[in-house]
Amino acid sequence: MFYNSIKYLFFVCILPGTFIEGSIFIDEKLEMLLEPDVCSSRSLCRVADRLVKGIGVDKDSRESAKRKAASCYKCAADIERSIYIDEDLEMLLDPDVCSPRSRCRVADRLVKGIGVDKDSREAAKREAASHYKCAADMGNAFALYKLGKCFEDGVGYQISLDEALKYYKLSMDQGCPEAKDAYNKCLIKNIKRYEWLANMGDVFGQHLYGLCLMRSGNEKNAVLGLSYIKEAADRGLPEAQYNYAVCRERGDGCFVVIDEALDYYKKAASQGDVESMFRAGILFEKDSRLTEALAYYERAAALGHVEAMFRSGLLSLKDSKPKEALAYFEQAAAHEYVRALFGSGCMLERESRYQEALAYYERAAAKGHVLAKSRYAALCRQAAKDGDAESQFRYGVCLENGNSAEQNLASKYFKKAAHKRHPEALYRYGLCLRDGKGVPQNLKKANKYFELASKQGYVPGYSKIVRRR
Repeated sequence: MFYNSIKYLFFVCILPGTFIEGSIFIDEKLEMLLEPDVCSSRSLCRVADRLVKGIGVDKDSRESAKRKAASCYKCAADIERSIYIDEDLEMLLDPDVCSPRSRCRVADRLVKGIGVDKDSREAAKREAASHYKCAADMGNAFALYKLGKCFEDGVGYQISLDEALKYYKLSMDQGCPEAKDAYNKCLIKNIKRYEWLANMGDVFGQHLYGLCLMRSGNEKNAVLGLSYIKEAADRGLPEAQYNYAVCRERGDGCFVVIDEALDYYKKAASQGDVESMFRAGILFEKDSRLTEALAYYERAAALGHVEAMFRSGLLSLKDSKPKEALAYFEQAAAHEYVRALFGSGCMLERESRYQEALAYYERAAAKGHVLAKSRYAALCRQAAKDGDAESQFRYGVCLENGNSAEQNLASKYFKKAAHKRHPEALYRYGLCLRDGKGVPQNLKKANKYFELASKQGYVPGYSKIVRRR
């Protein structure tokens, strides 16, 4: 009784008229009274989620609450211009404005039947599958995983474990953590079929049945599985050649035999398997056969293998070919490979191309590369001493992110750059004056620097003036 009284007070007395995040208003019946001019799409979705779950809703009002939730989702969609949902929760998605993530979120709701009539559940699942497919075609890793799930469970498509494995593998290759577990489970689910195919002499069946046995966790099964993978590899299947080579290199289900692993990597590489080219390069490099290693790295790099690009750069540098090394580093850096970003910075610094080096160091430092942060600060400090306004500003930013003593010193460099009319330096020095960091607090002077920053086209400076006035 006491609990019911508290619940009544909460929903009837506290929530009505209560402003949550400037967006949600709930009356005694928990109906939504949403004002589009003040509410965010996120808040609308949160409230709609509560209505769908039936929080504070009478049993007799569940269906009307779901309809109300659907209208809230539509309001959110109109604000965000990414998801469009009408009262029946049908999807009206415009490919030019919606993201893969938005498609996946909407498809998830359709699969769960949120706001969908009982008679329309199957149609909703087919619609969800089409949205997963659309997002997967955009290269979204999670959508690839969900599409594999659709094929495995028969949601919107006929059950096809082969298609499920295909999409799980694509998702795994992009680093989706859920896909790896799903791939292994799907393999084991299909084990009887693969066993039959393997015994019939099908090369793909032999390879997949071998993988199932290898991943069963049983040592005897692992040895048997390796024999099936080897048989498929000897019959020329590149995927089997690669997997057998990996087992021989790591000692999975067998003794480590590097020479045999290298032979099978070379066989798979000759059929265009990119990962085998890279692994063959690694083994050649470990054996100090650098010319052969570079040849395999370059083949893999030409097919888009990012780490192979970086390692090609390293070996070119060892071979006293700095121009080729820089070209490979920059190729890998274009894919935001952090070691290549740092390597490009080092090469450019050696050539005294400091501004370009700074740009690479800055990108690597943003990804957490410790040495890149150190080199970035050192270059900024050197250039700042030479009087370059941009470098003075950058070094000030480096100091601002350091300890308290360095933060106080940052104002000195902001001031130097500000006197050379650097827009953001004017703004940052104004902040130092406003807050008294490294200089005596002076609001009048701070406002003057904010004005100068705004005149140079730096918008935040103008916003600070508005607040002061």
